[in-house]
Amino acid sequence: MEKQFKNKFDEYMASDEYREYLDTLEKCQAEYEIKAKETFESLEYDQRMYVAFHLYFQLYENEFIDQGSYRHLIYTKLGFSTDAYSTLMDSGLMSLHNSIFPHDDVIDGIVGIFKLLEIDYNDKLVQKAYRVFCYGSLYEPSKQLKFDFEEE
Repeated sequence: MEKQFKNKFDEYMASDEYREYLDTLEKCQAEYEIKAKETFESLEYDQRMYVAFHLYFQLYENEFIDQGSYRHLIYTKLGFSTDAYSTLMDSGLMSLHNSIFPHDDVIDGIVGIFKLLEIDYNDKLVQKAYRVFCYGSLYEPSKQLKFDFEEE
């Protein structure tokens, strides 16, 4: 039974019907990208700034304050329904979400690597490894994640 299913699946994956489906999907995504860009560009400058600010602020809060999932971001923070899941995934949002690691998670991962490799470490070595991991060098360009009006 399993082999029969695999054969039918392989047959479908090689079919013209599946190729047509993929072509249609690609065409729809390209049209969606064009329409989204046109819609954004049709807004006044201040409206685009408000939209961009809101979206990035929701992403920032989801990742660094709530430490929320992709679903939390799109359903709770942005208020979309289930139809947004794959549409926003096609925009690259899930990849972006999955590539963001809060500071503490990165530090825990670096400490875990030191332990796994049985390397003696201290806070100074962990911070150096953090800078190399996050910034590609021993020099940290900026820790600022948000503008702080109270900061001197």
